[in-house]
Amino acid sequence: MRNLSYHQRLAKLKLESLELKQVRADILFTGTYKLVSDIINLKLSDFFISNFCRASRCHQYQLYLPGLLVKAASDSIAILIT
Repeated sequence: MRNLSYHQRLAKLKLESLELKQVRADILFTGTYKLVSDIINLKLSDFFISNFCRASRCHQYQLYLPGLLVKAASDSIAILIT
């Protein structure tokens, strides 16, 4: 493995580059921001369930994916998006 270049190691291990991961995260967060801020003409409710939390420490921008409203997912700090 030491003899291989970065891109060759990624291909051999079937992994994505850090740059691609950063671009995907940027698209995801920018798109979500635009959706929440009504910058784009789509309904937030078509993609997420918003303001699900009723506790005093919650805020209005908490978003949940409809299929992940189970105990394990709601207790998680982060959900990895691949």
